[in-house]
Amino acid sequence: MAFNPPAKMVALVGNAGVGKAKLSVLNLLLRGFMAGAYIAIGAALCTVCSTGAAPIFGPGAAKLISGAVFPVGLIAIVLTGMELFTGDCMIVPMAAMMKKVTCIILLLILFSFAGCSSISEPSLSPELATGTAILSRKSTEAAAASVVPATAFPTEVFPTFDWTDWAPSPGEIVASDSGQTYNFVLTSRFSVVLSELDYPIANLELNCVPNIVLGRISNVDVAPPDYYVVRFEGSGIGQCIIRNGSFEVTINIIDRN
Repeated sequence: MAFNPPAKMVALVGNAGVGKAKLSVLNLLLRGFMAGAYIAIGAALCTVCSTGAAPIFGPGAAKLISGAVFPVGLIAIVLTGMELFTGDCMIVPMAAMMKKVTCIILLLILFSFAGCSSISEPSLSPELATGTAILSRKSTEAAAASVVPATAFPTEVFPTFDWTDWAPSPGEIVASDSGQTYNFVLTSRFSVVLSELDYPIANLELNCVPNIVLGRISNVDVAPPDYYVVRFEGSGIGQCIIRNGSFEVTINIIDRN
């Protein structure tokens, strides 16, 4: 495939700038106005084609449609040879830097922006605007009708507990058992129930020799909000002291034999 080196590309762009500089004022203004009109047509077509697409295809698809349709205006400018301000700002100044055109010609060329700026703001006629609004409303209604209504799930009701007659289960270690010594065989489980107000769980200490004597278990019995339950399992032979402030019990884990 044939290609041009950078130096030759600069020369070609400079020559193109000379060709634009030789256009008459009337020709230049006419091409500038037409370029603005083509951009406005592309913007209006973009608005019409993307209107109502988001509720049906999603916002991403609507933006894709807009991006695919808007370049129609730019394509029309290139194919018809109209003068767009952005292109002239690149090509003509390059010819001026190569001293092929004067600065006065350069300033004259830049006035083509007047044509682009005065027409490029897209404005829909009342008929087209009304049609677009109707299309948008119908598309939204069609999308709403096609959506399967969400199934209303019943509100989950959580049970409420009456703690009036609550008491620790038999065999659970409580504050009144402080100073006691308990012997449990290996893999046995037991619970300690204490008041959060008198013995905060943050102050609970566990001193074991060796360290693997007791293990914590997550599945514990329910207790009132001002109490907490800590459940242990004997996981090794040895002795542990459970301490929390003035509360202290000694736990011996022994072999089954």
